[in-house]
Amino acid sequence: MLLLRTYHDDDLTALMNLFVNQHATDEQDDLIRLKSLLNNNYALVCEELGSIVGFALFFGDQGHIFDLRTIEANAEEILSILLSRIEERANHLNLPQITVNLDIHHANLFTALGFHPSPSGQFLVKKLH
Repeated sequence: MLLLRTYHDDDLTALMNLFVNQHATDEQDDLIRLKSLLNNNYALVCEELGSIVGFALFFGDQGHIFDLRTIEANAEEILSILLSRIEERANHLNLPQITVNLDIHHANLFTALGFHPSPSGQFLVKKLH
């Protein structure tokens, strides 16, 4: 069973401990970077049986998915769950679209889930309204 947790900047200690305990990362640079990125944004962690299977970091003020990744065989299901929660948040914030860098992991799955290249060719975009 997949469990989706949302972490905000006030949950930073819990999120950092989760990443270290699950060996998702123990690099101090990654943790410092995550701390600075999480300020005023939020992270989603998808877990299965207590292990991290997917992760997303969403910049709510910009409507931009900074990172979204999984290495699991059921990547499409995990990404779909993470994107669904991001879309809920973006709609709540009345954002017109969600963007993601063109070179993100699993870019082909993003296009299958309704994203298309931006006119500049720099991002994948999904219109919300």
